[in-house]
Amino acid sequence: MLQLVVLTTLHLMQLTGPDDQIIIINEDEITSMRSPRGTDHMHPDIKCMIYTSDTKIVAVIQTCQEVRKMLVDEK
Repeated sequence: MLQLVVLTTLHLMQLTGPDDQIIIINEDEITSMRSPRGTDHMHPDIKCMIYTSDTKIVAVIQTCQEVRKMLVDEK
């Protein structure tokens, strides 16, 4: 009998939330990102809003440019 083995590789990156919490995100699930448009309704340390394929929004203190560089460096 032939067995099929499927291996999955996760590409995880570590980012930081506004209260210094560690956020681990699967970089393959990032669909887009943008800088916040204002700080009236969010933590002032947030520099990038990351949108994921499961419709979550992740707010981090790294700039979107820093996150993009991390994505490129990982590939």
